[in-house]
Amino acid sequence: MLKQANPLIGLITACANCRRFRDDDGGWQRMERYIQAHTNTKFTHGLCPECATELCPDIFPVPPQI
Repeated sequence: MLKQANPLIGLITACANCRRFRDDDGGWQRMERYIQAHTNTKFTHGLCPECATELCPDIFPVPPQI
């Protein structure tokens, strides 16, 4: 459960294609790295059901439609 929010304030420029964020020096960083550098947030990764089915169909087959 989220106990405390650490808001980013202002405008953040994100690439419309790859979703990387432009930093203060004009470089481009992955979203996770940018947010970790500007907040007290840490990331972990997983796969949502749709992506798991798309990326690993042998392990996560498409559920039957009802």
